[in-house]
Amino acid sequence: MPAVARLRHTDEGDLTGLIRAHFEAGPLSPRDARSSGNAGDMFAEAMFAWLRRRTPKCKRLLFGFALLDQAAARDQVDQFGWETDLSAPLYLAIELPHEQIFEIGARMHPLQRAHPGLLCSVMELINEASCNSLFLRTPSYFLEMFARWWWDWDEGVSDEDARESLADRLGADSEDIERYLPSNVRPVLAPEEMFPERGKRKGRKGARRRVLKRSEVLELASSSCRWIQRVCRAMLKLDDALQRAKGSKLFEHSQWAEPAYSAASIAVFTEEWISELLDDHFECISNSGEATLYQALIPLASDPQQVPKQYEDLSHMFEIVKALDQLLTIISR
Repeated sequence: MPAVARLRHTDEGDLTGLIRAHFEAGPLSPRDARSSGNAGDMFAEAMFAWLRRRTPKCKRLLFGFALLDQAAARDQVDQFGWETDLSAPLYLAIELPHEQIFEIGARMHPLQRAHPGLLCSVMELINEASCNSLFLRTPSYFLEMFARWWWDWDEGVSDEDARESLADRLGADSEDIERYLPSNVRPVLAPEEMFPERGKRKGRKGARRRVLKRSEVLELASSSCRWIQRVCRAMLKLDDALQRAKGSKLFEHSQWAEPAYSAASIAVFTEEWISELLDDHFECISNSGEATLYQALIPLASDPQQVPKQYEDLSHMFEIVKALDQLLTIISR
């Protein structure tokens, strides 16, 4: 099961009111609280039972949950100086315990052949879904990571400017400079075909590369080959899930926790730069210790009027995760 429930701390303290609110105003069932321990243990059992029933079975995304009391949550982020920002009695932490890498390079051309805007529409939808659910490393993220390491954070840097800064770092006579130039790296990490066209077109013919409207995706779903139909239907399901989640405040007051891992890495091709970038990333984390196994710490509501909304928002997140995983499974390997 991709979701693993682990309770970190069970000190009751100020938790009594919160626990009562979640049992009385929320969907938690006392039947799921079989522990003979304290109220914190009983709450954890009921909460994790609710989460397990709703966590989708994923083929690409790997994540879990943990319950942290305030002290445990603060311990996670005190290395960043964020501990004073945490004031809730209890936090639901999204756990990212490991990272798998998947490729989409082999699927790019079939998507483009179906429509010039289909590939960038898929990537736009994936990025939007990630912002509303689980942290992913996508081609645009890897490009940003590379720019952070080698181009002074400037993803749009020119070859000329990059060559100058690379010469300072690698040596003016280094043979590696050419390999690190934007014109050689961008097509491998995040090809322009993955993004909508911007600016004026110079002599290009054919349809402009842009994010497709829902009606256009529906049309493709009814007139294309079977595999493209599957992609389009998965896109529509994910868009539906995102629309239902409009107004969600699940992450509004959450604390980003600097996760070491992502729920999945989606790369064009894994043999080009990806291993090197991730190895450098993990080595940096190992040396500094500045990372956690959690994506975010979500403060659990104490107000009975807010509790139902929080569970509704969690349910919407699961819908997004399920649809996102289905789309990623179709387009990646």
